[in-house]
Amino acid sequence: MIQNYLLTALRNLRKNKLNALLNLAGLGIGLACCLIIALYISKELRYDRYHANAARTWRVTRSFYNQDGSLNLHLSAIAPPFGTLLPQHFPEIETLTRILRNFGAVVRTENNNRYTENETFFADENLFKVFTVPLTSGDPNSALSAPWQAAISESTAKRYFGDQNPLDQVLGLDSQFKFKITGVFKDFPEASHWHPDILFSFSSLRDSTLYGERNLQTNFGNNAFNTYILVASGFDPEKMKARFPKFLDEVFPPPPPGVTDAPKPSSWTQLHLQKLTDIHLQSHNDDELEPPGDLARVRLFGLIAFIILLIAGINYVNLSTAFSLGRVREIGVRKSSGARREQIIVQFLAESVLLTLGASVLAFGLAAAALPLLKNSLGIELTPSLLTVWYVPVALLGVALLTGILAGLYPAFFMSSFKPVTALKGLTSSGTGNISLRKILVVTQFAVSMALLVSTVVIYRQLNFMQNKSLGLDKERIVVLPQNGPLLQKWETFRDELLTSPNVVNAGCSSRLPAGRLLDELDGESVQMGDTMAPLTASLKMLAVDMDFAPTYQIPLAAGRNLSRDFPTDTTQAWLLNEAAVRAIGWKSADEAIGKRLIYGGRK
Repeated sequence: MIQNYLLTALRNLRKNKLNALLNLAGLGIGLACCLIIALYISKELRYDRYHANAARTWRVTRSFYNQDGSLNLHLSAIAPPFGTLLPQHFPEIETLTRILRNFGAVVRTENNNRYTENETFFADENLFKVFTVPLTSGDPNSALSAPWQAAISESTAKRYFGDQNPLDQVLGLDSQFKFKITGVFKDFPEASHWHPDILFSFSSLRDSTLYGERNLQTNFGNNAFNTYILVASGFDPEKMKARFPKFLDEVFPPPPPGVTDAPKPSSWTQLHLQKLTDIHLQSHNDDELEPPGDLARVRLFGLIAFIILLIAGINYVNLSTAFSLGRVREIGVRKSSGARREQIIVQFLAESVLLTLGASVLAFGLAAAALPLLKNSLGIELTPSLLTVWYVPVALLGVALLTGILAGLYPAFFMSSFKPVTALKGLTSSGTGNISLRKILVVTQFAVSMALLVSTVVIYRQLNFMQNKSLGLDKERIVVLPQNGPLLQKWETFRDELLTSPNVVNAGCSSRLPAGRLLDELDGESVQMGDTMAPLTASLKMLAVDMDFAPTYQIPLAAGRNLSRDFPTDTTQAWLLNEAAVRAIGWKSADEAIGKRLIYGGRK
């Protein structure tokens, strides 16, 4: 019986090629779009879930507040003393581990090859107890247990040593320190919020020439240590959060002698907890290790996928119903020959399911061809290998079957509702209710399609605007070179050497990238308004730059002059403000700001 339904369905599809091709194309394209969106959503939701202890791992973050209680800064990293103090005050913490990023590290191998690395970290030996980091060489219990040890990723080992055994090789760091390789770990999956190439042992930081034990125990100002805790089962994060204010007031150093009105630490800073699996999609901190995702965008894409599938399904219903009207006499003959209504319904559903199965195959091919194009157009990187995961084709077939059944129900019931005599006469009226439903489907499809089309145009224009908007600087011909301490100390010499190249027009230096994480300081600020100094209420982000920063970025000045070596005081007593800062301070124009005094962060 089933074989007969399938053979008849194939024969009808071959007989009605135009109908079949139109439905195949519509469903195939719709399913391909849904498949691509589903792959993107799946990738975003999988971040950091591969860790065995992901459900019990939390990150401790820190925020700072202005005097009026408003949020000033929220950091994903905290100060080093908390790494020792938290386990002492919170017994529910089973294990704590910290990582400190060493951005722009210059690494040297024994054959004197040098590499500038941005993904190097100092990591606690407990790292392997909190995170799932498989070692292909070395022992996780001892790989980072002693000073001057290092573990490197497989790709870094291949890049540095080729086919040689990397264990016991020595790496030089910043021309001062030497680390012995004691482990090789597998590269972190793409769905991870950080991707280290080299892990240096955290205990090395106790050396005073590198960081120092005193800093590790007392420096509450260096919020650069990403801190993760592994908690016991049944952990209640709200209870720990409620104890954080008292904890901060207890562990912070007391105010200097004679100072009686110092605010409590808990009034201007606070600690928070964030689930490991929430870091990628629910972080809005100022210093993430890598750019985070956006949960709102994931939800929006999910809604778009549903709308696309809805349009494809309605389109299928409308086309199938329209084309099936040409088969009215066929239905009449079948009913006159004794065919029951349920048999006709099954026949139409069989045709619908066969068509959607073919559409799923087409969708799979279209998605595989489209994935490489997404990175250039939308900045979304999805590799074709994602399609080979077993549950992807299974899920696609499941969605196709469900779509085929649901979309085929209306044509099946509509066509099977004709009476034999009416059908044999070729009459197609089956009641105003059915006609009204068809009209509703057509209008719905048109309205939703137009809304989606308009939204697509708006989003495209917004993306085009963001990609092509002038930022007030030349970003196309600028190469950024991360600098470490030794290189920064010899910056002028390095700059002069760069300028000997005919390919280098200018070179400047700044403490951070203009488009990166910028810090503000709110400590005793005041600004000249008229002839008097007044408190500064604006929160300003700032960069430390050299004399060549603005010319290198080709930033035009609205008023005044650039920093100059002809004015020695420019080194320590000059500011360059953008127009937004001028407005935030309260000056009426850029010209009014020229020559005014500004004390910000202790600088005049």
